[in-house]
Formats: sequence, structure tokens, C-alpha cells
Amino acid sequence: MEFQKPFEQLTDKELLELTQDQIDWYIKLKKAEAGIRIVVCPETPEYRQIPDKDFTLYEVCGYHFEDRETAEEIARAVNGKITKAYKVDYDYYRGGSDHKYAKPYEGNLVDVNIVTVYKKETYFGIKDILISNKKIEDAYKDLKNEYDQQEEASSEIVEKIYGAIIGARERKQQYEEYLTRIQEYLRLSNGDTTVAWNFFEKAYTIEPTVKNRILESEEYINAVAGY
Repeated sequence: MEFQKPFEQLTDKELLELTQDQIDWYIKLKKAEAGIRIVVCPETPEYRQIPDKDFTLYEVCGYHFEDRETAEEIARAVNGKITKAYKVDYDYYRGGSDHKYAKPYEGNLVDVNIVTVYKKETYFGIKDILISNKKIEDAYKDLKNEYDQQEEASSEIVEKIYGAIIGARERKQQYEEYLTRIQEYLRLSNGDTTVAWNFFEKAYTIEPTVKNRILESEEYINAVAGY
């Protein structure tokens, strides 16, 4: 099959014989005809390696401590002083946010959270790496956004082409199924084609083009000749 043949003129047989390269070629051709840019999906970039964070802190009430015991002591002190804390809530299905209510707060108000960061000297040592990686990431995002935009613009083209191929496959499957059924009816009618088709058309609705294709097929002609 020649690439130059317009996609709309391909027969079902030709559609089913398309390779992936040929399908991609037709998609690119349709994109070009529609004025859609042909862009390649950018590969995920390789970033410069960043050392692991090397400093663990313990956060409580927005303050960070190197010593966990100190953070836990502050948390206990704060939680111990608060005796009448309430949580304001509302029922979405009964009045909504315009009708809120208060209920006693259960559990600790303040918890200790572990935070892992860089020491200052480590951070400034990797600053250039972070800046470089940010530039790489921004460039990749720009390329990926451009690719996604063009892919979205061409989605209708892709759907149309693959839809035609799927349609050809479904028609082939239907043809093969109908051919099998009429051969069964020929056996039941002892080769009487009128009776066989009467059986068939009581059970199935068949397009004239499909019926003509069956009538002209070698399998059907041989089946009839065998009686």
C-alpha cells in the first residue's frame, strides 16, 4: 500500500493492514493539513544529583528545636494549659456553613512534628545545583506544555483515524460471524439458499453491502456448491 493514498480512500483491508509507522504517518499528515505543530514528547530530563537533607528538627507551635525532649516538653506545657478548647464545625446537610456549632476539642491541640532540612552551610553549598535543576525543570515544563497543547489540538484527528481502524475491525468480525451463521443455515436448509437466508434475516439485521460481500465470497460460493 502506498503512503500517498488518502486515508479516507483506504479500504477495510488496507486499514487493517496498516503498521504503526503508517498510522503515525497519516496522523502527522492530518496534523500538517490542519496547521497543528508536529512536536515530539520531551524525555524526562536528568537532574544534577542533590545530597540528602542532613539536619533533623522538631517543630512545635511554629518553632523548631534540635532537641526532641525540649519540643515535647513545650507541647505538654501548652496542652496542659488549655482546658476549654472547642472545635467549630457545621453540618453540610443541615443548614450549611451559615449555622455553625461548637464542640469540645478532643486530643492534643499541639503536636511535635519532625522536619528534615539542610544545614545552612550545606544549603549554600548546593545552591548552584538547585538553580541549575530549576532551569532544567522549567525548560522541560515548557516543552511538555507545548506538546500537551498540540496533542489536545490533534485529539480529534487521532480519534478519527483510530476510530476508522476500529470500525474496519468490527466490520470484519461481523462479516466473519455472519458468514459462519449463513453457512450453518445452509446446512439446516440442505443447501436451499432461499430458506437459509430467510432463517438468517429472521435472526439478524444485515446491511446490503455486507450481504453482497458474503454472496460474492469464495467461502459462500463453495458452501452452496457443496450441496
